[in-house]
Amino acid sequence: RPDHLGLYGYARDTSPNLDAWSKSAVVFDQAYAQAPNTPRSMPSILTGRYPSRIAWTKRFSNYSDLAPEEKTAFEVFQGAGWRTEAVTSHWYFENKAPSLKEGVDAWDNAGFLTIKESNTQSAAPDLTPRVVARLDALKDSEQPFFLFAHYFDPHSRYMQQTSVRTYGKSLMDKYDSEIAFTDHHLKAVLDKLDEPGLREDTIVVILSDHGEAFKEHGFYFHGRTVYNEEIKVPLMVRVPDVEPKRIDDVVGLIDVLPTLAALTGVEAPRALGRSLLPWFSGIGEVPPAPVFLEQLPYPNYEEHVVGVVGPDRVKVIKNVTKNVIEVFDLKADPGETTNLLDRDEDAAKALRETLLRFIDADPGE
Repeated sequence: RPDHLGLYGYARDTSPNLDAWSKSAVVFDQAYAQAPNTPRSMPSILTGRYPSRIAWTKRFSNYSDLAPEEKTAFEVFQGAGWRTEAVTSHWYFENKAPSLKEGVDAWDNAGFLTIKESNTQSAAPDLTPRVVARLDALKDSEQPFFLFAHYFDPHSRYMQQTSVRTYGKSLMDKYDSEIAFTDHHLKAVLDKLDEPGLREDTIVVILSDHGEAFKEHGFYFHGRTVYNEEIKVPLMVRVPDVEPKRIDDVVGLIDVLPTLAALTGVEAPRALGRSLLPWFSGIGEVPPAPVFLEQLPYPNYEEHVVGVVGPDRVKVIKNVTKNVIEVFDLKADPGETTNLLDRDEDAAKALRETLLRFIDADPGE
């Protein structure tokens, strides 16, 4: 969650290393994942497509896999002649979505490979040296590289990370401890990326694929709603020779692949997001656009919820299963506590119609 990081204004000192690093990056203050759980969000990020617009082998599944026609960032960059690698420590990447490994020259997924292990073990201390080793191996190659690294620790179930920092006994306290723990272990990677041979010609993107709920709207954890606590995320991009800045416009993680493609001259023809290149090149403007958010039904939770955030930060949510619509002004009400439809039945009428058209265009299974 961005609101649990110092660079986004959190009072607790959970992220000193990310905070310092972000001062050299373009930081997006209104970034949204397209889904509130990894099995939908990660494929969306890697394809640049909304979850409902992705071709799945089986859509109604806890761990949907991509159909052959979908191309991930790995395949896009490998097809352009880049070396593609991934370093992870998570059972999801081991066998839940095998299509994500298409186009990857080397995928290192050591560490805990079962759900039970992920509830009792920490991955960051093992993951960081593996990431650093790959950066060392890749930095002097004539071939450009695309490296994906995934940290899992700030995730339920949360553990007290006494070796770094603790805050208390509540679930949120433990979540913050996990964030501080991950930030601590990220430092070696961030330091490596600042070394000669990497700093001057490496684009770095840091993001989260979903947030986490602490009963703000009745749920714990994630994968249930499209309220901000589950779906608003940090997004930082550092590009060589680009001045750091803060961007307050609404963007989606669906925009990451098109932006990387534009920055590197690679083509990503199936991506549906926007290129955010003008904010890095200083040439032209990024046209404002709504960003859609989707909780697609799956066996563990069958409600269908879709949302949209407009450029003016008005948000509309429709629970398709229950036929309930909510409208929030995120500037005045970032906690989404006051449904404006209770006061004005015409609130955000145009944005509501935009959302309904998006839902109606869903190709379904």
